Amino acid sequence: MGIKNQKPPKIVGFPDDGNKGYRYQYCDLPYNPDEWVPVNEWLPVPFDLVELDIGERKTRKGWYTGSGWFGYKLNEDDEVYYWRRREHYHMHH
Repeated sequence: MGIKNQKPPKIVGFPDDGNKGYRYQYCDLPYNPDEWVPVNEWLPVPFDLVELDIGERKTRKGWYTGSGWFGYKLNEDDEVYYWRRREHYHMHH
């Protein structure tokens, strides 16, 4: 088991506590769009489809529900370590 992170992860789409009225955007992440994002630092907008890294070179497609992970072929005992938002999963605004 790794070292527990002191602060909870930031969630894209949710308010930034230090900046009233501002909600985190995907462009705020200190990662390139195709880079894997550690779940202990950032979480995607709830219910946005993302690619999940569950270890041992296995990936799944799924989403963060606001309280946990859900996805196709994702088992309850699978641990999600990283996620990445793939542009082709989403419509451009």
